[in-house]
Amino acid sequence: MTAWLQFLLENRKVYHAMSKIYQEVNMKYVGLDIHKEFCVATEMDEEGNIIRDGRIETSREAIEEFFSSVESGKVAIESTGIWDYIYEILDVLGLEVKLVNPVKARAIAAAKIKTDKVDATILAHLLRSNLIPEVYIGNREMRELKRLINERLLMKKIGNQIKNRIRSELLRRGIRPEMNIFTKKGEQYLRALRINSIIRELRVLESVEKEIHSIDEELLEYYENNEDAQLLATIPGVGYYTALTLAAVIGDINRFPSSERLSSY
Repeated sequence: MTAWLQFLLENRKVYHAMSKIYQEVNMKYVGLDIHKEFCVATEMDEEGNIIRDGRIETSREAIEEFFSSVESGKVAIESTGIWDYIYEILDVLGLEVKLVNPVKARAIAAAKIKTDKVDATILAHLLRSNLIPEVYIGNREMRELKRLINERLLMKKIGNQIKNRIRSELLRRGIRPEMNIFTKKGEQYLRALRINSIIRELRVLESVEKEIHSIDEELLEYYENNEDAQLLATIPGVGYYTALTLAAVIGDINRFPSSERLSSY
């Protein structure tokens, strides 16, 4: 064992300090422009020199191979498309990943770098210059909760579109029912009209509502295991779904230095 190594092992504070300096000196900054079938990657050093760039497949193997030579690095990816799949791969590799707001990134790039095209190279420049407009990611559980909430919102939107088509079909035929047609009694009324297009829409609507019910059961499980959501639900007028949505959007409340910043967010 060398004297230097012996010294560092016996003086862990010095060891950690020197390790941190080494990481900072050797820090690499990678911008990833993500597409469905491939990514365009640009790797830079602290001075903005391009170390390498090129196209890589969006497969786990290709991404792991590209980053295998990056001992200490930060990566910037835009919050569009399949970013969550890419993020999971990079996170496992121990890289610091910044999720970028694409709209704000274009504005910053236009002001600072004189271009409104945000590609891999621009992402790398913004990253090393500490100009990334970061989007909060949250832990895996919160990301899954957000996905589930968004899925429910989409299903509700589809359901409302079906209901609007049914209303339009009735109006087209001069039928103006004096009741809520989307209750059990209303459904019986609609089926009794024997209009094939409406009956088909009702079958699709029933399927959508079953999926919404299934999602609600999953969300209820999240709620029963989320103390923050349960606390939010004690506010008058806030149900479990609204409480879960707030908890998912806020994430770690400690990231807000004041209640004003939280309200602004």
